[in-house]
Amino acid sequence: MVHSKQLHAASPLGDRLVTVGEAGDARVWSTAGAAIATLEHGEPVLGASYSASGTRILTWSPSRASLWNQAGKLLATMSDPRELLKQAGFSPDERRIATVTAGTDAGTAVKLWDVVKAEAAGAGKAEVAATLGGHTGQVLSVRFSLDGSRLLTTSEDNTARLWNSASGQPIATLEGHTAPVLAAEFSPDGARILTVGGDNTARIWDGSLNNAVPTLKGHGASVRLARFSPDGSRIVTTSDDKTARLWDVVSTRNIRTLEGHAGPVVAAVFAGDGSGRLLTWAEEDSNLRLWDASTGDEVAVLGHAGHVLGASFSRDGSRIISAGADDTLRQWDATTGAVVGEPWQGTRGQQAIAGFAPGGRYVVLASRDSNTAQLIDAESLRFITDLVGHSAPVEGAVFSPDGETVVTISADHTAKLWVARYGSEIATLDPAAGAIASAAFSRDGGRLVLATARDAWVWSLSGPDDRPHVLAALLGHSASLLYATFDGDGRRIVTASSDNTAKLWDAPTDSSNYDLLATLHGHAAAVNHAEFSPDGRLIVTAGRDGRIKLYPTSVADLLRKACEELAPHRDDFEQVEADCRLAGG
Repeated sequence: MVHSKQLHAASPLGDRLVTVGEAGDARVWSTAGAAIATLEHGEPVLGASYSASGTRILTWSPSRASLWNQAGKLLATMSDPRELLKQAGFSPDERRIATVTAGTDAGTAVKLWDVVKAEAAGAGKAEVAATLGGHTGQVLSVRFSLDGSRLLTTSEDNTARLWNSASGQPIATLEGHTAPVLAAEFSPDGARILTVGGDNTARIWDGSLNNAVPTLKGHGASVRLARFSPDGSRIVTTSDDKTARLWDVVSTRNIRTLEGHAGPVVAAVFAGDGSGRLLTWAEEDSNLRLWDASTGDEVAVLGHAGHVLGASFSRDGSRIISAGADDTLRQWDATTGAVVGEPWQGTRGQQAIAGFAPGGRYVVLASRDSNTAQLIDAESLRFITDLVGHSAPVEGAVFSPDGETVVTISADHTAKLWVARYGSEIATLDPAAGAIASAAFSRDGGRLVLATARDAWVWSLSGPDDRPHVLAALLGHSASLLYATFDGDGRRIVTASSDNTAKLWDAPTDSSNYDLLATLHGHAAAVNHAEFSPDGRLIVTAGRDGRIKLYPTSVADLLRKACEELAPHRDDFEQVEADCRLAGG
């Protein structure tokens, strides 16, 4: 059987990749495409992951998990002949491996393995350090805290459980969902927890054990967009009320209202280099506005002769490249806002669409009355070629994170993939699901999600013949989709819809389908936009009701406060007593 080359893990340094498939092995590659090692399992490999340092690789198949060094040498195997393995993963501190297996009894077993002891076992079978018992249904997910000291499990028994990962002892049971708990997350500091369930709720736990979702209030009209800063400390929102607002993520405080635009503010971009700069632009407004992203102070106003279509910071953060309806591309100093050099002047007439590659290397320009788009090298201000092939006007263009591929979406209800460097066409994607509202690449560029009038469609951009193919249709919204995007690791997708909800989806290890994790309610009008925080632990949504909702892991010291709340009931609930005693409550 031919190895399917399904990308499943990248090394922390980004220099190696692991692919898995049904051929009975996993394979290690350099990012240049050179084969490094073949990791034999003898049966379909379900998944793979790197340790945080990149020195170890973990692979798993139905009968066992295998630990390898980065050269592909087998260090240990973890298995139980009575059970089928479903998931496996390293703790962030690399001291533990957790496996989830389906046994012959009613539930599933979560087992912890000591990595040092596993390696000491040589290529033989490692010994179990602890078995986590307590769930009465199948275990659906496992997640370590960032310091590796605790473990969260979720289950079909409608609960999540918190464990000590060193001893395997239970700390707390999180109850309240009325359907299976599909996933749970720790905050970066380990003090906050979010659970999502099949009861269509995402529960945010606080000291009173309720699940109120923080709402960012202040805009006087529909909110177009909400976006996290690269460090996750700020959110910027843009609105039809002609303002943008800057918010503190932890306190949800409105830091500053960014005023001055002449029309609805449609977009905002943070600089990615840590310089603390922010750009905003608006409909029917010829000015870009440059802000201090920490304080909200205005730095400069950057003017075109026609309204601004789009903008991007350069790769090194020193320049801004902007496109205007005056058919020009202009460059600006990102620190002062001063003009840099002469503008590029187009000859096609007024443009209406601009899509920038990350770092501003390339830009696609299109007008509303043409089926053709222009591909421009924005750094050298050089025309590359026309993108020809759509049968109706181009309505948007999005580049892959590495800037090497661009997708255009058109009023002909198709999307087309192109090589950014040359403008050659790769493929046409036709979901046959009506108008396409948005397109987004996964961070590794291996997947693309299209939000359409009916559903969201996920495409794999590589396969046995290197041709894009449909992985899944995300069905469930009751009205047209407005936006869809991936989280940082590409497994999860959030969709935003005219049905007043956003939905959170997760891909199983075999990538044959996506599971609905939660429906995020709360808006009283269509949800225009949704986005993950950089660490994937928060979702922010922007609605036409003028509200921004934040779905975070938002509770400090959950266990202590939970035990305080439940203290009067210890005599009635033996498990509460045991959990709180272990927690010191």
